[in-house]
Amino acid sequence: MVTSAALSVLGDGLPMGGGMSDYGNEVDTLNITSNLAWDAMGGTANLILGARSIEQDFLLNFPFSLDFFPDFFIIDNQGEHDMYSAELKWSGDIMDGRGFLQTGVYYMDEENEVDFVDYLDLGAVGVPVPPSTAFTTLADRVLSNTTESFAVYAQADIQIGENGTLTLGARYTDEEKTVDFQGTVTSAGMVAAGIPLSQSEQEITPRVAYAHKFSDSMMMYVSATNGFKSGGWNARGSSSAALQAFAPETIWSYELGMRADWMDGRLRTNVTAFYSDLEDLQTTAATPDGQFLTTNAGGLEVPGIEAEITALPTDNWQIFAALGWQNAEYQQLPGGCVTPNASLAAYDANCNIAEPKRSPHQTYTVGTSADFTVGALTLTPNVMVRYLGAQYPATRNQGYDGSVTLINAGVKLSTADSQWELNLECKNCGDKVYTQSFLFTSYYNLPMTYQATLKYRFGG
Repeated sequence: MVTSAALSVLGDGLPMGGGMSDYGNEVDTLNITSNLAWDAMGGTANLILGARSIEQDFLLNFPFSLDFFPDFFIIDNQGEHDMYSAELKWSGDIMDGRGFLQTGVYYMDEENEVDFVDYLDLGAVGVPVPPSTAFTTLADRVLSNTTESFAVYAQADIQIGENGTLTLGARYTDEEKTVDFQGTVTSAGMVAAGIPLSQSEQEITPRVAYAHKFSDSMMMYVSATNGFKSGGWNARGSSSAALQAFAPETIWSYELGMRADWMDGRLRTNVTAFYSDLEDLQTTAATPDGQFLTTNAGGLEVPGIEAEITALPTDNWQIFAALGWQNAEYQQLPGGCVTPNASLAAYDANCNIAEPKRSPHQTYTVGTSADFTVGALTLTPNVMVRYLGAQYPATRNQGYDGSVTLINAGVKLSTADSQWELNLECKNCGDKVYTQSFLFTSYYNLPMTYQATLKYRFGG
């Protein structure tokens, strides 16, 4: 742990000159929710209120090299977050019982204040500086930001014939965000750099779906859904000009699916073909100089198929499998890539189109469990094998991961009334190693771990 960094933090509670706090994360959360329901206009009205308050202090590091520069990049953070929400909705039958309607209004107000400082071990990235000044404060600031959101929505399920259901829905969202910085980066500096201090979005997001029941044991459906994720700012930029705004992300998602039971319910198959078309994809990246960026990488198309299969060969034996195939590809990318690329998320260092991060082409999971009666107890062993295809866990084709196969196993011992339950589990039983995340260096998965839990359920 570094103890020679000289820090000057604006708020109370963070270190003031002469070292850092201890590594770790402390979060205090208070959640209050209520849901009032009453009969109204032939249906049910609900008033749902919520309030959440979070206080979080954390200190973390990003090593450039685990052996030589464990404190290459360090963030010291203290935040207060408050959110209030209210929703009034109505649901009930319409069209003489041939339809069901849900409609309502929603309001949310969020306020955040974060006091945080970033500092960097410049020697770790090859900057020739004296050892006494190697740890340099990149940015020391207080961020205040707000979000106010209002929405109106409605969705109706309408019976078509004897076996069809047509779903029509839409949501109108009006959202406004504001941001303010004080410290080594400022709102005045943002305005001078041409960066707006507020963003507002008005979006209508529709949904259309149709489901048809062919028999008591099989149905198929098709759907088209539109959604959006609002924009924001690169709040962790270490200069006012780096606090660039990014635009909302939008998506059209299409699905064709089948749900079916076979062999008197002993075999269940759920199959879904999907196609996602994203525009202005928001993705995160980090630059060699320590900037954290959220950018609109461009478009993204993701066709794929998912299948879930569950079989019951006997009343006490279950076999399950989940299979997934996808082919995510960037589309409509921004120009202007210059080698060596260090900022555009959808290109590698040589300005070739990169693979989208965390998008393996194949994922397979198979497992089984069985119940055995041992006197007055039930013994349930289980095993699960998961295959993850090759992927990049970071943007710009960084941190390549080859395919990996993981094994989890365990055994449960329970009483006949399930009041007592003992679980013994092994996760990553083969002790496989792969990169879960990559930021200047690889961050690996947990090694082989063992866990034992004993549960007692009170009451009936």
